[in-house]
Amino acid sequence: MNNKNKIKMKTTKKTLLLIMLSITSIVFGQEEISLDDNNIKIIKEKAEKGDAESQYQYATICMLVDKDKVFYWMKKSAEQGNKNGQLQLGLMYKSGKGISKDKQKALYWFEKSAKQGDKVAQYYAGVMYYYELGNKEKAFYWYKKSAIQGHPISEWMIGGMLATGEGVKIDEEQGIMWIKRSAQKGYIQAQYSLGFSYLVGRILSIDRHKATYWIKKAFENRDTRINNKYEIIHFVDKAKETWEKYELWKYDE
Repeated sequence: MNNKNKIKMKTTKKTLLLIMLSITSIVFGQEEISLDDNNIKIIKEKAEKGDAESQYQYATICMLVDKDKVFYWMKKSAEQGNKNGQLQLGLMYKSGKGISKDKQKALYWFEKSAKQGDKVAQYYAGVMYYYELGNKEKAFYWYKKSAIQGHPISEWMIGGMLATGEGVKIDEEQGIMWIKRSAQKGYIQAQYSLGFSYLVGRILSIDRHKATYWIKKAFENRDTRINNKYEIIHFVDKAKETWEKYELWKYDE
């Protein structure tokens, strides 16, 4: 068997696995790419020739069919300045998936991508400074960059930080504004917090009808695009407990 046939057979196996997983395409930005033999081969060839976006795309395909090669191609893409590759490489270092955990390298690549304007990378840079390094001022800087671009969890984070003066001068009015934005986008923790603030008069004036509205929103929230499963379980339970304890059904319109 010659090398050409070996390459073709290997690519076909990848495509068969994708079919078994019911994955026929991947969306990269605004572009949806069909994952057939020919497209995978083209992406791989471009990646091998040094195209940074193709390296990122091929690394993403490898996540599904050839995990041992993900780090190699993602690193190639990141080192050439591809912001998506930089973000994903940062996530790999943060989680330890496929490589050893390294929070300093994770932060390095998050910031590389964040400086190119990626709002998710900006959020993760904030996460690293807030939770791993304890630098609340730097965390606020990146969370705010991300929040301005509409990232709901970043909106929640800077809202809370402004409301309590954590890492920034206290500004309760601005804090509530950001928390509301996050809640309106469906972030369950913001929805519950906003509802409870209306319920007990924390920063906001007591308003049982608004409290009921937001507590109910949290109780009914199952959106896994924004919330992780733990957040949904935890805050649905809290919302249910609050709903019953304060008899909020009386104010449900």
